[in-house]
Amino acid sequence: LVSGFESPMRLAGTQGKIESSGQSEIEAGSGVVTIHERAEEILMETPCLGLSIGKDPWRLRFHDRNGRLLTREHLDGVAKRVSPVFPMGFAADDEGRKSAFASFDLFPEEHIYGLGESYGGLDKRGQRKLSWNCDAALTTSDRCYKNVPFFMSGRGYGFFINSSYEIVYEMGSDSFVSYSFEVKNDFLDFFFLYGPSFAEILNKYTELTGKAPAPPKWSFGFWMSRCGYRNREEVEAIAQEFRRRDLPCDVLHIDPWWMREGHFCDLEWDEEAFPDPREMIAGLREKGFKICLWEQPYVPVSTEMYREGERRGYFVKDPSGGPCLIPAVGSEQAAVVDFTHPEAAAWYRRKHEKLLEAGVSVFKTDMGEAVPEESVFFDGRTGYEMHNIYPLLYNRTVYETTSEHSPNDALVWGRSGYAGSQRYPVCWSGDPHCTFADMVCTLRSGLSLGMSGIPFWSHDIGGFQGHPSPELYIRWAQLGLLCSHSRCHGPEPREPWEFGDPVRSDVSAGDPAQTLRRTTDASAGGPAAGDPVLRIFKKYLKLRYRLVPYLYSMAHVSSRTGLPMIRALALEFQEDPASHFIDTEYLLGDSLLVAPVLDGGTERQVYLPAGGWLDFWNGGEFQGPVHLPYHAPLDIIPLFIRENSVIPMGPSMNYVGEKPDDPLEILAYAVHEKAVSYYDEEGRGCRFYGRR
Repeated sequence: LVSGFESPMRLAGTQGKIESSGQSEIEAGSGVVTIHERAEEILMETPCLGLSIGKDPWRLRFHDRNGRLLTREHLDGVAKRVSPVFPMGFAADDEGRKSAFASFDLFPEEHIYGLGESYGGLDKRGQRKLSWNCDAALTTSDRCYKNVPFFMSGRGYGFFINSSYEIVYEMGSDSFVSYSFEVKNDFLDFFFLYGPSFAEILNKYTELTGKAPAPPKWSFGFWMSRCGYRNREEVEAIAQEFRRRDLPCDVLHIDPWWMREGHFCDLEWDEEAFPDPREMIAGLREKGFKICLWEQPYVPVSTEMYREGERRGYFVKDPSGGPCLIPAVGSEQAAVVDFTHPEAAAWYRRKHEKLLEAGVSVFKTDMGEAVPEESVFFDGRTGYEMHNIYPLLYNRTVYETTSEHSPNDALVWGRSGYAGSQRYPVCWSGDPHCTFADMVCTLRSGLSLGMSGIPFWSHDIGGFQGHPSPELYIRWAQLGLLCSHSRCHGPEPREPWEFGDPVRSDVSAGDPAQTLRRTTDASAGGPAAGDPVLRIFKKYLKLRYRLVPYLYSMAHVSSRTGLPMIRALALEFQEDPASHFIDTEYLLGDSLLVAPVLDGGTERQVYLPAGGWLDFWNGGEFQGPVHLPYHAPLDIIPLFIRENSVIPMGPSMNYVGEKPDDPLEILAYAVHEKAVSYYDEEGRGCRFYGRR
């Protein structure tokens, strides 16, 4: 029971009958839990939450301080001959494999959010979900890389199922009046969290599983990647082209080919393709670029690293006691590093330390979803138990290594995750195809992940698999450059100068800005001669860099509160019924509403919740709630400033830190007096005030 105390706490009962009589009190943190035993129930109450445990029949009921029912165990299915939903209990299949399950009533107009990365609808009501990490290889199905066994209800509560095992959720899919979760293990452990707001529930959940540290400021610059750059000359040419074309960029990814073919991943440079990598990195750093290197936690059997790890017993084992071998990128067979083995984890850290000492800034922690069920770990757990949380141990190991080397610059660029992964930012969405449909699904996955306690998120601008049309590339860039973190990536070139004229010819001919454009676009690239794709991309890239002070300040808010950087409207406007059905627009931080154009057109419906809203591009003022038809030529993404917003904006620059943020420009739309905190790289804050 996680209630409204300053620190979350859990009351764990003992198995069997609860021995109690009359009334008793338990001190917990900053409050008191009062326990009453009655003939028909045991009632446990905190200052804001109550739990009734029915004796006969057994039934859990949760209510708030006013006695309002939040939820209760669903028992109606017991009386039905055929029911897909069962009360709390255990079961075993024909082979003796056990499961534990529980079910709760699903009330009319109740909405469910969370469960990690999910490419379908943001509201999980009516969905069946499987919590089992996998290499999804696409973003249009229920397969996903980052499951999180946590969800929230619009009725003011959340559940965290504390298990790494496979979990099946029936969220009003088999039964329309209840939801259930089945843990494929004979132990059921869950936390009930009371808000009542989504923001309060997220804060409690992240107090329980860990807050996300704010990533370094430079990480909010632009990341450029391709799968992949094959040699030093290519990387240096890309860097030179960014600076020649006045395109800001902070990070260059080098995917597997920084290592030798067949050696993905022994963490050793291919010095024929990348001679003197230390000198290369130093030269790029002088131009304002940082280097990110790809890796996977699988070591090919043909490498010296494999022979060393096998000799020392550092790999996950198969049932016979030998290294458990799997197919992996770039090799037919590879061993899985065992991060439950303290010496193996330390060995893996040392492999990274020499790369960090040479100037590498960050690692792309790819993969991590392929632990076989039958494998055995050093600490005795099976692959079935470890499968979902292996990414947590993998990313923790690499993150902590970068933190030890550069305490203020620690982060990873991870693909897989589980509950608690927010402690090791940042993550990206995986491998979408280059279609508008995948772009929509990718956005929904980011919003869902944010409702699951993971605040920092990115994706592959343009899509990963295939070749985006110029129009899709522009629309995806507009979305991607207005997210927590921004990266272009794909097996084919994704640099903006590689794209020709858009398929459509409706790029705005003139400058559509009126009021606010003078303070934003004038120093954000503006119209320029040449390729319209490059011009539009530059416009949004420059805008992103001007917004870095705002983004970095919002990151500190996320670190303290658990709120995501991109927020579903339901999170910010929980009392607005219309917001619960919208998953194609979002708030970037607390002040900017972004409504991407998600098809091959120039029109879209935008929903503006209650309050005042200012069109970022022309200063038009709107009063919500309103459904607004919006004309968006190819160089425009619908973007609105929320009333009572004070947005710090920095200078135009080639990379974060090239120019100081002082003086800042303040973009304010204050109907009433409003204050906002701005944070510098030392985490020091100052306050800005706006008044109409």
